[in-house]
Amino acid sequence: QYLEIVPCGVSKGSALEAFCAKMGIPIANSVSAGDENNDIEMIEYAGLGVAMGNAEEDVKKIANYVCESNDDDGVAKTLEKYVLKSNI
Repeated sequence: QYLEIVPCGVSKGSALEAFCAKMGIPIANSVSAGDENNDIEMIEYAGLGVAMGNAEEDVKKIANYVCESNDDDGVAKTLEKYVLKSNI
């Protein structure tokens, strides 16, 4: 168990938005992956929101795609499938 404390208005979703803006990347071209409820906003904001195979059910419900678990290289396989082999 752990506890995350962040200032009001700060989240992984707002961090993704700020990062994309700073890098000049349309958020529609972003990919985010997560497994816990604190990842939901980030997954919703991303162009491709990915839930890990071992994610909480609430995370899987809102994701565009559910990949393999973190133990089975889910993020790497997703990036190979959707980013490295695409024309984005």
